Formats: sequence, C-alpha cells, structure tokens
Amino acid sequence: MYRPRFFGELPGDATDKIVVVEAKVVGVKVLSMIQPRASLFVLREAQYETRSWGTKYRGSLAIHTSKKVNKVVCSHVAVKSLLLKHGYKADDLPAGVIIATCYLENCLRVWKTTRHGPCLRMGES
Repeated sequence: MYRPRFFGELPGDATDKIVVVEAKVVGVKVLSMIQPRASLFVLREAQYETRSWGTKYRGSLAIHTSKKVNKVVCSHVAVKSLLLKHGYKADDLPAGVIIATCYLENCLRVWKTTRHGPCLRMGES
C-alpha cells in the first residue's frame, strides 16, 4: 500500500496542482503508474495503490507517470469529474515524468477482492 505523504507544502494556490519534476532523481525508489491513476493518487483523490507484490522497503518514493494515458478511464464520468475538479483533462495530464515524492510507510496485503475493492490486511508486507 502506498499512501502519499508529501514533503512540505506547495506554494500559494498550487495546492491542488501537480508539480512536474524533470530533474534527475538519484538514489530514490520510483513507482510508475498509468494516468489518470497517478494524478488522482498525487491529488489525494485515490488513497491506496495496490500491486501484486509486497516490499519490505520503507522510505522515500518518487511517483512517475508512464507515457500511457488510459483515455477510456479518463472518459468515465466520476474520473472526469475528479480531474476537472483540479483543472485537468485527459489531454493535459503529465506523462513520462516524476510528478511527486512521498514516503512509503507501510505495505499491506490484499487478502481478498470484492466488488467494492480490495480488502487489506494490516501489519503484513
């Protein structure tokens, strides 16, 4: 499980905007995500990121957007509404760049998936 916990505040009225970082990141683990999921996660509209594997790593993590933008997901009414709430459309989402850093503080096991989403088990990696 990855929950964004950001290192400091964004300046001024930029608190709902993604800051694209094009600098080289050295010595930091990177998690790549397909858009619009990456932006929704960074904008705190998605609380968890699930993977089929666990990790014992805890620490700084850069959030990278893959070059792919899933236009079908972006056209879903709920997703489109969340993106517009922050001033984004499918065509202007950042792609192929690091958009945030966070701190991975825990990794939970998905022990079953229901129609409502994954059920997480606390305290496991």
